Amino acid sequence: MNSPTSAVSQAHQGPSALIQGGRLLFEPGLRLFIIVPFIINLLIFSILSYLAIDLFTVYLDQVVSQLPNWLKEIAQWLFSILFGLTLVVTMGYTFTLIANLIAAPFNGLLAEKVEQRLTGIAPPHEAIPKLVIRTIGRECRKLLYFIPRSLAIFLVCAILFFIPLLNMLIPVIGFFWSAWCMAIQYLDYPMDNHQISFGDLKDNLSSKKGSSFSFGGSVALLSMIPGINLVVMPVAIAGATVLWVRQHRSTLLSLQK
Repeated sequence: MNSPTSAVSQAHQGPSALIQGGRLLFEPGLRLFIIVPFIINLLIFSILSYLAIDLFTVYLDQVVSQLPNWLKEIAQWLFSILFGLTLVVTMGYTFTLIANLIAAPFNGLLAEKVEQRLTGIAPPHEAIPKLVIRTIGRECRKLLYFIPRSLAIFLVCAILFFIPLLNMLIPVIGFFWSAWCMAIQYLDYPMDNHQISFGDLKDNLSSKKGSSFSFGGSVALLSMIPGINLVVMPVAIAGATVLWVRQHRSTLLSLQK
């Protein structure tokens, strides 16, 4: 287990890997991996936004119609602002999870190409049908890990909301959980290419908490910025592959031999 000092010393590794990964995507042979996820994310974001706005409009009309005339305009203005803020925060995570599930095989291929670019050695070759089945199954495995824990954290935060002073911990808890989820989500791609088990993935990320949380936290922040969140997926995958090569690859692959 790492000491607090070593965890802090590792903290720069996460953002550094993300920056290097973003630069790699502009090299010949990797630029396509920006375009395809961008199109996928744009389509998903557009569809989800349209549905959310449509449902909100129906709901707002029903609520406002029951208010006095003098209050209707104020209520519409307030609800619209609250809806906009909620949409920015929640859509950043929701559509990213859906996009990752759909583009899982493509994401694994990107991690493979980046690793080959960094090391000169490609992960073991796998037939496309088998790759598709395995990667989608792995995405479902991650969702089974994320969903119940997210609900538990939500309940804890709901309780803390009513406790003065302790309710200030809610955004901190939420951010660290998001950072951990993002680290698992994206570092899983290069590890899964070598068929590293999900348990070994979590253990290795826990052993290097500084770099894991700094990387995941950086991705979480980028995912909340409109526009940037449309291209954060390939950047995060490339950055996670850089971090895999720097800190995890030699140890885990030696254990497999």
